[in-house]
Amino acid sequence: GQEHCIYASYLTEMQKGFLSRSLPETYCVIDLETTGLSARRDRIIEFAGIRYHLGQETERLSLLIRPDVPLRPEITALTGITPEMLEDAPPLEAVFPAISEFLGHDAIVAHNAPFDTGFLREAYDAIGVPMKNASIDTLKLARAAFPTMPNYKLSTLKRELGIHVAVAHRAMPDVEATAALLRLCTNELLKKGRSL
Repeated sequence: GQEHCIYASYLTEMQKGFLSRSLPETYCVIDLETTGLSARRDRIIEFAGIRYHLGQETERLSLLIRPDVPLRPEITALTGITPEMLEDAPPLEAVFPAISEFLGHDAIVAHNAPFDTGFLREAYDAIGVPMKNASIDTLKLARAAFPTMPNYKLSTLKRELGIHVAVAHRAMPDVEATAALLRLCTNELLKKGRSL
């Protein structure tokens, strides 16, 4: 029962390749849910991503991940993810090859990207592989594109910019919201004659 709106104008622009002229040819929009804010002490409990090539969606990946630290009640309250939902989920080391293959060496797009890439970098470091992906932060883009917003939380930007994704603080709906925000920011910055 989730409702998602796809604006025809965005789809038309993507099909024309308008947005792809300002973005990498291939990029992955991602979001993580975690047990807390510290990339060193806390753990990833959900990963979601959508891969785009020339502005067109080509692949999705969504995974629940069992952490090796307790899931605090406030995280369950925020995300709706319960310890029971994670009991049978695989640990990060079991699914990390799929995440790494999904991301490849392409640019990562995320809202407040240092948070997500910090957790991913810890995961890469744990297996002794350097993370080489560039990142694009929609929080920074939104500040440049829409300087009069009351704040730049994803929930605020969704409300103020008319991004209709019914669920918040779950990874895939937040990815869909971030992808819509990226399109809006790109359009606005191009109108202003600015690059990303």
